[in-house]
Amino acid sequence: MEEPLFIDDSQVKKQATDFDYLRAEGVRLIQQLAGDSWTDYNEHDPGVTILEQFCYTFTELAYRTDFDIQDLLYDDRPEEKSRVLIQANELFPCNPLTVSDYRKLLLDSIFEIKNVWLFPMGKETSMNGLYRIALELQEEIKDEKSKKEVLKNVKNVFCLHRNIGEDIEQVSVLEPVGVSIKAEIEIDGKESLEAILANIFLLVDQHLSPEIKVYSLEELLEEGLELNEIFEGPYLKHGFIKTSELPLKASKILIPEITKIIMGVPGVAKVKDISLQIGDTVFKNQVDIEEGKLPRLMTDIPARGTELPIKFSRGSVQYRSVDPKQVKRILSELQAATTRIFRKEQDNIEPPKGKKLELEKYYSVQNHFP
Repeated sequence: MEEPLFIDDSQVKKQATDFDYLRAEGVRLIQQLAGDSWTDYNEHDPGVTILEQFCYTFTELAYRTDFDIQDLLYDDRPEEKSRVLIQANELFPCNPLTVSDYRKLLLDSIFEIKNVWLFPMGKETSMNGLYRIALELQEEIKDEKSKKEVLKNVKNVFCLHRNIGEDIEQVSVLEPVGVSIKAEIEIDGKESLEAILANIFLLVDQHLSPEIKVYSLEELLEEGLELNEIFEGPYLKHGFIKTSELPLKASKILIPEITKIIMGVPGVAKVKDISLQIGDTVFKNQVDIEEGKLPRLMTDIPARGTELPIKFSRGSVQYRSVDPKQVKRILSELQAATTRIFRKEQDNIEPPKGKKLELEKYYSVQNHFP
């Protein structure tokens, strides 16, 4: 098998600083090119003296070029005058170009938004560049005045960053549709019913209405991402959002997926039966979600003594009730741990400060000649 050719960087550096190697290589080339007319290669020969001075010059240049880059770029003037490198947060971000870029920008700019989707208008209009924006608001935004203020802010942010030929056709708030779980679940007895139920509510709700996570620069660097990947898209003021974690708007709920989620909850041994209910309608396989609506999991627990929507059992033992206050408390703690946190930490990497070198000083090779 033919070995691939490559440049051995370490070997090149070693040769470039090896005076004896350079001198021997120089003599070999001279012999090859002028061996018929040049036969004296001893130290007293002026040509060999010149060769030796050039070899010394090469070793000095190799030594200088091997300095750390921060030392080569060192400047002892004040920072605002001495900065020679463009920083990552200035170089990589750009104006929003894609739907994902606009989603990140709106999520970063308007805290009242839990999620947002942009839909380019196609056949609905004869004009290109129009978007329909659909919003999922945080649960505390309920009154009409607050909603109108959010809609106004969305339009302002979009118009401030839009490209030529782009505009908004419509901004609307998605109507939440309450979804209830009806199920028969067998447990293994290792976790309390309240903890199992709270975890089921949390994971299913995150599946139906995922929380967008915001990362710090340090977290993404620890994951191994490069700076050009981290700063891709518009510059965000409160952290970084991964494009891969921007979910599409749910158009359907597949009940087998809900079953799989519940099976992953600690304490759950088996899901015997499951269905979803919206109003008086029960769904066994999938639930289709209308365009202007968004599913929201109903997490209210009936008072003790009433039948639970999710029935728990272990073997032949049936569990009839749970503590609603305990479930609510555990669920609140779990939700608080996953709530989106807007970060105001360091969003850039400062280049390392080098040490001062006397690079301007140079002793010409001419001064070394006898």
